[in-house]
Amino acid sequence: MTKIGVIGGGSWGTALVSILTNNKSNIYWWIRCEQHLINITEEKRNKKYLPNCNLEISKINLTNSLRDLIKCCDVLIIATPAEYILKTFENISKKEILNKSIISATKGVIPQKNLTPYKFFKQLNNELDYSVISGPCHAEEIAMSRRSYLTFSSSNPEIIKNITPLISNSFVSVKQSQDVIGTELSAILKNIYALLVGVCHGLGYGDNFLSVLISSSASELGNIINHVDPKQRNITHSAYLGDLLVTSYSLHSRNRKFGNFIGRGYSVNNTKSSMNMVAEGYNATKCIYELLEKEVKNYPILETTYKILYKSLSPKNQIKNLENIIS
Repeated sequence: MTKIGVIGGGSWGTALVSILTNNKSNIYWWIRCEQHLINITEEKRNKKYLPNCNLEISKINLTNSLRDLIKCCDVLIIATPAEYILKTFENISKKEILNKSIISATKGVIPQKNLTPYKFFKQLNNELDYSVISGPCHAEEIAMSRRSYLTFSSSNPEIIKNITPLISNSFVSVKQSQDVIGTELSAILKNIYALLVGVCHGLGYGDNFLSVLISSSASELGNIINHVDPKQRNITHSAYLGDLLVTSYSLHSRNRKFGNFIGRGYSVNNTKSSMNMVAEGYNATKCIYELLEKEVKNYPILETTYKILYKSLSPKNQIKNLENIIS
């Protein structure tokens, strides 16, 4: 029987644990902070990050020892924010994750290395079997048992066959894909574009402009993915366009919320301190910009976001310039 370990105690990790315990008698869950672990055990929910999601604690082996979890499990689902992946795995050797299947549910980049999770784990161990869970899906709606869809991308048919039933239930359906790199990149890029949508909303732009910005962002997202990993793919698929839409429009979107603060005149530092959760689009903007720097003029929405966040240029002026480019 496949033993599954979930790494990460945030809202997304909690939502995945909830789905998995509906379908499996026993899973493992790593929580970094011991007090957080104790609170979850006692309250039978993650009050800090996803309070409306009740958990079947009797089916969960909670631990704050990552090494113990890795020893016990065949499949590791990574659900920590990307900026914490390096610290989380800093003492884990290549040998320890040998023959493990890695499933990334992370939607960001590793800022200390300017790497996507795919590249990070392949550098750690190139023989790793690597898959991706992506949206369009918000943890908050999983907690409310609302109809939702996940995308599971893997080049390994056996993993797809074994894992798909475990992350599905009566209200969560799973769409299967073999586009591991494209799906992961889309999950990273959509946070950048949603952040800029938030900036525009904070500046007072309405739905008419935002609809054009998002449709232009979808086109740019597809162009970047095809530049990095050329292959035939349908960008209107829910893993690409769907994920962009839900992150851009939803009130649950922390990236949109981050951008909204910026548009309303808050500094980046003040915005960071005002939010309880990580907005992956902030770090992703710098990483993707630097990876594409020679071609960045071809991606004006990405470039605009970078200038606002990292060059401290006026959001109002930058969006005004963008108006004519995307019209």
